[in-house]
Amino acid sequence: MPTPPNKIWQDTYTIHIYHVDRDGFTTMASICDFLQESAWKHANSASFGYEQLKEQNLIWVLSRLLIKAYRFPKWKEKIKLNTWSKGMVGIFADRDFEIFDEEEKLIISATSSWLVLDSATRKIRRSENIKNRLPAFPEKKALPFRAAKIAETDFTGQGPFHPVLFSDLDLNNHVNNARYIRRIFDSLHEKFRSKHLPDEMEINFINEGIFGDELAVLHSSFVNDQSIYSIIRKKDNSELIRTRIKWRERNSIGIDPDFSVQ
Repeated sequence: MPTPPNKIWQDTYTIHIYHVDRDGFTTMASICDFLQESAWKHANSASFGYEQLKEQNLIWVLSRLLIKAYRFPKWKEKIKLNTWSKGMVGIFADRDFEIFDEEEKLIISATSSWLVLDSATRKIRRSENIKNRLPAFPEKKALPFRAAKIAETDFTGQGPFHPVLFSDLDLNNHVNNARYIRRIFDSLHEKFRSKHLPDEMEINFINEGIFGDELAVLHSSFVNDQSIYSIIRKKDNSELIRTRIKWRERNSIGIDPDFSVQ
């Protein structure tokens, strides 16, 4: 049965050993996996998910994502994930997320913007049918602002090119969103990773990568506790994603006092 329009979707997940890093913190890529899974479940239950769009030769693609992590859950914890649609903003379908721990404390907030594409041409498709079925809660916000376009920057370093492997692909036959995030984090120096956790991550998905593409990670200088990363494709130098990450010390689990959640 389709989800009633006023229903917020809720899932419970257990943090397994394959979701965490060597210190037992859930990785940002695993958080993105949870977000995508719940988004798919909610959309599918309301008859505008992967299967329903496939019948119309349409696909959902994630365009922008902003995640604020107040605390990363650790191995063996159980988390509760809430997600809801905020309706259409122009060509974008906006969706928010909140993750709570077992004590009902908010530990992660996220907002995202999605596009509907023609599965053959990869062109943006406006669908009034989907728009009319989306339950809209524009007044309920996980974060006080939408994910934005990340400004261009000067990159100071570039890692080696690595091919897209078969295991990187998703149901849409392009690189899964979380795989890009894994590549970026794997490109960082071990000494830096051992001392820092992402406090905030904003991502623009610009072009799709496919099997056989060779991809490299670019990075900017580290300024004001944050840096910009990009993934480029070797054959045409296209930028596939651009990411802004704000960092905090790994032993700090408090909320940024300058960040206001509404």
